[in-house]
Amino acid sequence: MCGANRLHESSRLPRRGRTAAFRAINPPKRIAAILTEYRPGSHADVTVGKYLEGWLQDGKSPGPRSKIVSMYTEQVPDNDMSRPMAAKYGIPLYRTIHEALTLGGDDLAVDGVLLIGEHGDYPMNDKDQKLYPRFKMFLEITDTYAALVTPHRSSAPLPLHQPRTSRFPWVSR
Repeated sequence: MCGANRLHESSRLPRRGRTAAFRAINPPKRIAAILTEYRPGSHADVTVGKYLEGWLQDGKSPGPRSKIVSMYTEQVPDNDMSRPMAAKYGIPLYRTIHEALTLGGDDLAVDGVLLIGEHGDYPMNDKDQKLYPRFKMFLEITDTYAALVTPHRSSAPLPLHQPRTSRFPWVSR
């Protein structure tokens, strides 16, 4: 029986039963957090913090069903939060984007990627704009995906969320 039919059948259950049935056939998605840096007040803090500590970032409130299962931070400032938060929540930190997407193995091991390239110490261009490595990081994600998804392996799409970056042109300078 396909998942859609099972979910439809569960609609006859009381509300609490429907939620349990939905969760049983739809496990949380596994997300790799790919970040330029993670420090207090950064976009990574605001976004990843909600995954780890709930919507109110208080450690008590509910949060997204998806789970951060790996983390990569390109820069580690003095006030870095990636190391203590990863240790607190048992999330492995990886040295490369490829490792974060494979959890250090040989196959794609995540269901989606959260790419946040908003802070850090990067050079400026002639227009006084900070040159964040968003495009480079995006290419590393897609290169890893392309190398691992072949006819012999899974061909499922890999969702990628890039908060605030849709307004930036993908021009490498």
